[in-house]
Amino acid sequence: MKKIITLLLLFCVFQVQSQTVKGLQKGKLVGAQFYAENEREKSRIEPIYEELFVFVKTQIGGMYLGDGFVESRLWNDTEYVEFPIDPNDPTLTKVDTFILYQRGYIINKPIIAKKNGKYGIIDEKGNVLVGFEHNTYLASMELIGYQNEIQKPLILLQKGSSYTLYDTKLNIILNESQFPKNFHSLNRKYEALQLMLFGDYLLINEGGILADSSVKVPAKKETVKGKVVVKEKAFSYSVYYYKGGNFNVLNLKTGSLLWPNAKPEVFITTFDKEGNVHFENLNPRNINSIFHYQNSSHKISPANIEFK
Repeated sequence: MKKIITLLLLFCVFQVQSQTVKGLQKGKLVGAQFYAENEREKSRIEPIYEELFVFVKTQIGGMYLGDGFVESRLWNDTEYVEFPIDPNDPTLTKVDTFILYQRGYIINKPIIAKKNGKYGIIDEKGNVLVGFEHNTYLASMELIGYQNEIQKPLILLQKGSSYTLYDTKLNIILNESQFPKNFHSLNRKYEALQLMLFGDYLLINEGGILADSSVKVPAKKETVKGKVVVKEKAFSYSVYYYKGGNFNVLNLKTGSLLWPNAKPEVFITTFDKEGNVHFENLNPRNINSIFHYQNSSHKISPANIEFK
């Protein structure tokens, strides 16, 4: 009997998770229809918004592109195609079947909407969860630090010069007082957040700022049969790093600081669930250390994190 109940629960979960969203349009305004697996309409958002951003498992035909918010300007009025025209050649998939009839809508995720030039957050029934008072928004799936799937994505909303960071349940992760004093002037907010938020911990820099730096990496060359050959092309990258000030770490769950007094230096190490090191001794003042960490393939969801 327990096995039957378990199977039924799993079946129900699968049914709920596998949903469809279709676009609605009225002039320049957009809305959305949400369908259950049996193709019956579950709920709808009337076309009264300038833009909608719905969280879906995005694909073109049968080619999966990942999870993320897709904005309404990418929706269209063509028929949905579940598989490429030629399964062996995804380039033949009709690109215009991108999102209108999108299978894989992820339920219980907030929907970002724009109305009268301002952004807010609604649910799939059109209920307003966060008012339309915000100038800009930024949604991020992947920030450094450990986060579970329930928390993702994180949403940053700007109201005037103030910022608030929400998780997917619309819990406030960071409020305006917790952002660096020069955060509003930074162009790449996502990269800045990568050096602030580490799962349940906020790295605090007292008296310093997040600075920007551009690094040029020269080409790697070799001499082959008397000729100079470029093995790797020159490139440049830009990263934020902490300049000045002292560090402390705030536990966002308990509200307590890690150290009684701020420290001039901090080093961050992340681990997997077996205790293996993901990345060792990230130095938030060192440009090269930050660049390598942000490009590490194992940085996203460590099981544990250590500050020293």
